[in-house]
Amino acid sequence: MRCPSRRLLNLIADKWTMLVLVALADGPRHYSRLKRDVSGISHKMLSQTLQRLEKQCFVTRTVYPTVPPRVEYALTALAQTLLPTLCELIEWAQTHAAEFLMLEEEAK
Repeated sequence: MRCPSRRLLNLIADKWTMLVLVALADGPRHYSRLKRDVSGISHKMLSQTLQRLEKQCFVTRTVYPTVPPRVEYALTALAQTLLPTLCELIEWAQTHAAEFLMLEEEAK
């Protein structure tokens, strides 16, 4: 069996996971709102990412008995503890993006 911390890091480092978690930071969202908020994600990838996050206890899914059914996604308490770290990582990336691009160009 693989190390639990490695499995957790693999989940967090997934291409779309971080963006979906940050999109849910301000509160529960409907699928269509998440699709708009996570720029560039396909319907299939958003569905797969949400299913994986729900299975790993990072997201809850609530279905409301309306016609058509309304589904809402929200962060769990565990996922909320990750948000400060994710926000710091995003801030770091934004701060150093220009430097990174310059170094990347020099390396070519």
